[in-house]
Amino acid sequence: MGSQSLGKLTSFLVEGIVDRAGWVLANLADAGKNPSVRATHSLATSLRRLMTARFVVRQLYGTKILKRKEVEAIKSFCSILGNVRDVQEMRGKVVPLGATSEFLASFSQSLKEREESGEKLIRKAIDCFDSSAIERITVPKAVRKKIGSAPLVSLDELVERFFCGVREYYREAIEEKDDSALHKMRIAYKRFRYTVELFSPHIIPLTSGELLYLKTFQDAMGLAHDWLVIDQAVSAYAESTDLPGKDAALLKIRDMRKDCHEEARAYIISELDAVARIAETPINYK
Repeated sequence: MGSQSLGKLTSFLVEGIVDRAGWVLANLADAGKNPSVRATHSLATSLRRLMTARFVVRQLYGTKILKRKEVEAIKSFCSILGNVRDVQEMRGKVVPLGATSEFLASFSQSLKEREESGEKLIRKAIDCFDSSAIERITVPKAVRKKIGSAPLVSLDELVERFFCGVREYYREAIEEKDDSALHKMRIAYKRFRYTVELFSPHIIPLTSGELLYLKTFQDAMGLAHDWLVIDQAVSAYAESTDLPGKDAALLKIRDMRKDCHEEARAYIISELDAVARIAETPINYK
């Protein structure tokens, strides 16, 4: 790979990191004003995209754009956002079912209380969050100084490695129908997808339609995960009460979870080869 090609790769990576850091700061401001479902989701997603970009730099160049304690602080913050987001998503799916039994009505009310508590927690977490590390990497020169002069591995190798991480969980998640493996497959897929997005469309020349297709594939796994979380939460709540309709509600939720997981698995089986072809898109280094 020539020096001109290396310069293009580095410049595009720097631009991507700066953009993602800017998105995080903008979403922090929005969520601080109103930690709605949309704002919480946007903030969490922008943080994950930034963390993927950080990981890509580490894998490509062997260098760090964030210190360990900064990374740990972001991970802890993401965990808080994820927990609140789970409650918000649960409430959106369970509340319409609340009228079917006293048990589900009670569970829906508990979710409302948890959501209100979670929104206060997010506001507090945002107030306490030190965004100086993220502000630092909104400056292109500061980011470029952190990146090495030449990659240790090619971008082709890195994309292939990340997609192999997705395939690693395929047998357990799909053939053995292991829900925890499906969740791990989803996490690995996010790393692959966010990396491809980071270099698109100039280095990895994907169309907007292909990028949307990658998102749709992830959404199928995400919906399955949402129903897994709902099942676990409803089961835990059922242990604390003997309200009428508990057993019927548990059966209903588990049937919905099973149907959703089967749909997700069928979709993955039918579409994984198409995603693999996108993953093999030739890198444009020139």
